[in-house]
Amino acid sequence: VSIDAQMRGAMVQLFIVTLVVVALPLAIAVQQRRTALDEARRAASALRRERELTSAVLNSATDTAIIGTDPDGVITYANPGAESLLRRSASGLVGAPVTSIYAPQALRARREAGTDDLGTVMRSVADGTPVRQDWCWLRGDDSQVTVNVATTALLDDDARPAGYLAVAHDVSE
Repeated sequence: VSIDAQMRGAMVQLFIVTLVVVALPLAIAVQQRRTALDEARRAASALRRERELTSAVLNSATDTAIIGTDPDGVITYANPGAESLLRRSASGLVGAPVTSIYAPQALRARREAGTDDLGTVMRSVADGTPVRQDWCWLRGDDSQVTVNVATTALLDDDARPAGYLAVAHDVSE
């Protein structure tokens, strides 16, 4: 069967229109996907650099004990300064209740005196404002050390405590 030139021209035009209608949105979608992937790679790279910087800062603070906890007061992080000050490994600290680093008699004395015990301190920093106090910490060898501790809450997106951070310096010397 022979197709005349006019019919052949109409079919070619229909093919081109169909190709544009299908291919153009596909090309746009591919380009948007590439752009989104490039942005995600840049964000991941920036986050990795930020994490590396944070890790370097925390690890180089060898004269400062930095201890992070979850909202329930379970230790989730201890830097090398905390290991040195407390004479305990980070692996021995992580997973333990934060009360395990406080001298029991100091916790008891504050509770009995009605002064700021650890629970009161944690509640008072719930807005993210740090509280600084001297405390007696218990080392791994059962010796005690007096430290000045700045405690603050780590807030989540809803401004609720997602954990706590204690930054301490030895003031016993």
